[in-house]
Amino acid sequence: MINTDNNQNHAKDFCPICHSLNIVPEFRSADFAVSKNIYSVLKCHDCGFLMTDVVYDGKSMSNLEKVDLKLRQGYSPKKFLDFCYYVTRRFMLYRKAWYVHWLTGLYNGTLINYGAKTGFFSSTMEKKGWNVLSYESIAAERDFSKKMLDHRMFPPEELDTLPIGCADVVTMWHSFEHMDNPKLILLKLCRVLSRNGLIFMAMPNADSYDAEYYKQYWAAWDVPRHLWHFTPKTCQQLASTVGLSLMYKKAMPFDVFYISILSERNKKSHLAFIKGLFKGFVFFLMSIKDKNKASSVLYVFKKTKR
Repeated sequence: MINTDNNQNHAKDFCPICHSLNIVPEFRSADFAVSKNIYSVLKCHDCGFLMTDVVYDGKSMSNLEKVDLKLRQGYSPKKFLDFCYYVTRRFMLYRKAWYVHWLTGLYNGTLINYGAKTGFFSSTMEKKGWNVLSYESIAAERDFSKKMLDHRMFPPEELDTLPIGCADVVTMWHSFEHMDNPKLILLKLCRVLSRNGLIFMAMPNADSYDAEYYKQYWAAWDVPRHLWHFTPKTCQQLASTVGLSLMYKKAMPFDVFYISILSERNKKSHLAFIKGLFKGFVFFLMSIKDKNKASSVLYVFKKTKR
């Protein structure tokens, strides 16, 4: 990977997991999707946690989050890769719903979808009989959900108005890595989680086979939108600091193909789609034996009993 200057000042002053001040540059990657700007990724020398060297600014970050907004909002896909994403997303909505039912044993209850994006998962669970409370920071996403799905979403700060222990399930599908203060978010979600409730978190794995192979071109770095870059180890470390313990862990099966194709495009490879599909399949097969090396991982946490 590309090294950066060790003497520069950084936006991140300490590690949110171990609180170490020993933060050093690890490599640089580009915002391939929108601005093309270069960003440093920092590493905690003590626990190994990776973080993007950027000051979070809600307004500017909201503009950068507009990448693929029309596709996320369900407009008709015009490119083949977009069509594949669209079809896979529809399948995974019901797969995620099945995960929730299987691991909780519940057919209904109160579910908080935090970082709900356009609200498709929220709408799916609502149709299945759940009382769904959705929280999303981007106003355009909230407006779309209300207009197109008839599902109202709330700004994240309204989470604080909920009573203690009101939620049976909390979900964060590829949203936790976007959040400014991950430990504070987990603490707030733990407050509203019931005693036997579960937190579902899916996110890219910075220790995956495809991340190691593509290095700074790995599409799931997605700087600066992804502020934090978790591994199974660092995700569990952070969860343990707020009183959560791991109940279940599973590789997300389709992410590696999409990420590998985008990574090949980042490299400007010839026949990027075919190469990415083939390499994604190889990474998928390799990760069957070791889910800790999968491209994306679903973590399910429960409150630690005291």
